[in-house]
Amino acid sequence: MNSRQRLLASLTGDPPDRVPWEPLVDEYFLSSLPEAFQRQHLGSFSPDKDDETITPDPRARHSRFRRAADFARLIGADVFGIHAPGLTCRVDDLITEEVRRGQKVVRRWITSAGVISDTISRVPESAAYPFYGEEYRVKTAEDLRVYRHIWENTSYELDAGAFLDAEAYIGDDGIAVIDGPQSAVQLLLGEISGVMSFYHLLQDHPVEMETLIETMHSRMRAAYEILARSPSHVITAMEDLSSTTSSPRIFRRFSWRHLNEYADILHARGKVFLAHMCGRLKAMAPLIAQSKLDGVESLTSPPIGDLSITDARALWGERLVIVGGLNAGLMLETDQDRVREAVLAALRQAAPGRNFVLSNADAMPSGANLDTLRTITEVVRECGSFPLRDL
Repeated sequence: MNSRQRLLASLTGDPPDRVPWEPLVDEYFLSSLPEAFQRQHLGSFSPDKDDETITPDPRARHSRFRRAADFARLIGADVFGIHAPGLTCRVDDLITEEVRRGQKVVRRWITSAGVISDTISRVPESAAYPFYGEEYRVKTAEDLRVYRHIWENTSYELDAGAFLDAEAYIGDDGIAVIDGPQSAVQLLLGEISGVMSFYHLLQDHPVEMETLIETMHSRMRAAYEILARSPSHVITAMEDLSSTTSSPRIFRRFSWRHLNEYADILHARGKVFLAHMCGRLKAMAPLIAQSKLDGVESLTSPPIGDLSITDARALWGERLVIVGGLNAGLMLETDQDRVREAVLAALRQAAPGRNFVLSNADAMPSGANLDTLRTITEVVRECGSFPLRDL
């Protein structure tokens, strides 16, 4: 099998020739590599000065996608090309404004219904992601009203040509995957209101908050209806679910229900639907088992996460695809005997290996050891034949 065939088999329940191994990498890691190495093997990448602000240059996203694919090829891994271009978003009745104040940037979203704003701060030491959030944009009941207006004027469009270009770039070395929108609650928790404001607003203004969530969901449903007609065989919702920010009750009430609706839309067109869940999932695992998802990407085992491959299989059986299993901390290990044993341990837990893709969970850390990544490739090629046995 080539890498494309191998990944598609593992994502659809068919037997692969061996377990796929795909490194989850982004510019946080790639930009940490020596510049000479990057120029020789990955091409150049210069993040736009406003890359993490309101209107990043779309060319940067294409560059990131290609560099990640090139790196996977370089270490002999299978290319699982998440974040492929293909879905674009437009908001009518919106003007954006950015005001720089030293190392801080105040961002304003100006609409006929009002204005909301947040603050981000520059981190000069980070070449890939030069900003971090300091103040969230939805903090009050008035912010809820304005932010709902933004979503009422939001629409999505398919850019099939951009996706087909990405898929052609990967070729038989793997697959390209379009990201679907993150569910409303997870987006609010992680980026828009933050944990504290989210729960305060849900408690103090439940009607307004639920109206916003369902408005966002209706537009996201429309996005998934578009993705169902896209040429991408696999769609991933970038959920970032974790019991550190949510609870089973909140998950069932909102995101679980919404993800199931998206799954129905995608399954009607024969798509594979994964959710990127890189947090602590043990408390959520029974609900995930009852969901309509096809799999979880970035399953994070202890000690960073709290759900091992063994425990996930016990709860989920072989119906759900598992992508992950290797803690990101292992990527910093320099003792190759320890790396080899950790990979073998993950493969033992995954045996016989159906519906399983070995990957680091979550993103590759800055400074990850290249020898370690090549060792993982070697172990998978030597010992990862399906079905896994006698490891």
